[in-house]
Parts: sequence; C-alpha cells; structure tokens
Amino acid sequence: GGSEALVLRTLDRLRGRMAILAVTHRDQTRRAADLVLDLDEGRVRRLESVAESRAVAGTALRDRADRE
Repeated sequence: GGSEALVLRTLDRLRGRMAILAVTHRDQTRRAADLVLDLDEGRVRRLESVAESRAVAGTALRDRADRE
C-alpha cells in the first residue's frame, strides 16, 4: 500500500545516515535491510546479510515446490 511505499522511500533516504531497527514480516521491507535478524520466541535464531537471506528464501521456495 501507500504507507509501505512511504516507509521504504524513507528508509532509502536515511540509508547510511543512521542505524534503523525495523520490525516487519513483509518481504519487501525485509529486502530493504542491510542485515536481517530472525527471532523465534524472543530469541535470536539467525543474523544474516540480505544476500544470505535471499538465498535462504530461494532455497525454501524451491524445496517447497519440489514437495508439491
């Protein structure tokens, strides 16, 4: 929606100027991050770069498609 686009533009404008912590379940917002911290029941499960995150997501999608 419009508000998500506004948030993404703001994140892009502020990139490199300050550290921003964003909590999201949206893939588009997640892709805007430099680092992704996955939490599970309040505990850190994984810290990864966006490139690593995309590779993991692509593998999960391929695995799911193989099972179907």
